Amino acid sequence: IEVAFTQPPRRTSVVRGTACNQGAVRVEQLDAAGDRVAAVPGTLRLRGNQDSPEPWGRVEIRQGRLSLEGLPAEFHDVQATLDLQGPRIKVPQYLAILAGGALRGNAEFRQSEDQWYFGISFQEEDGRAEELFPALLGGKQEIAGSMSLRGALWSQGEATTGVWENMSGNLALRMRDGHIGRYTVAAKILAILNLAELVEAQGSDLNSRGMPYQQITADFKIDRGRARTENLVLKSPAVRMTAVG
Repeated sequence: IEVAFTQPPRRTSVVRGTACNQGAVRVEQLDAAGDRVAAVPGTLRLRGNQDSPEPWGRVEIRQGRLSLEGLPAEFHDVQATLDLQGPRIKVPQYLAILAGGALRGNAEFRQSEDQWYFGISFQEEDGRAEELFPALLGGKQEIAGSMSLRGALWSQGEATTGVWENMSGNLALRMRDGHIGRYTVAAKILAILNLAELVEAQGSDLNSRGMPYQQITADFKIDRGRARTENLVLKSPAVRMTAVG
């Protein structure tokens, strides 16, 4: 028998009754006439406390909208199932539209008295870089093109530590048929190497719209908030660039 309270109860007030009309929770045996005979022996377990009740059950989300702190881009048409298991929340699968692309994956969150863990895997297909990257780069729309992104991220720590500084994982980025702005790292490297004239000689006006590219690929390893790549490649009609860092 499960009892659901409408608000976190005071633990000392929830007592199992050992006789009729005693205690806050009891199961009573009745006779044929419906009169009480005795309290049935049993065990009472109460999870959670007044400050941190533990939710149990399942939540279904359909055609939802979701916003995350630190990520202005909004998730549309969210479909997910949340399995609530006390201090643990599992999302076996979620689907959503993010930056114009189809996003899917799974996630898990769990927490103890002084420790927490968060993990998520995702795959974004055919999104638009100009919709996602401004949300990550302070509103600057310096990168445009079709984008696919997949990977897994996880973070854990004590109750007083933040998520981002403990973040680890891996990302695979694929972009095509777009342009990068004049103030991106790649454009600044071209200027330092005096290659801007070469780019413009091939028919690309770096000073107006930015440098067009055919493909950008990179794999990233993330360790405690720092991302590193060994194989970033940029292909454009004028140049081919590789980067490590």
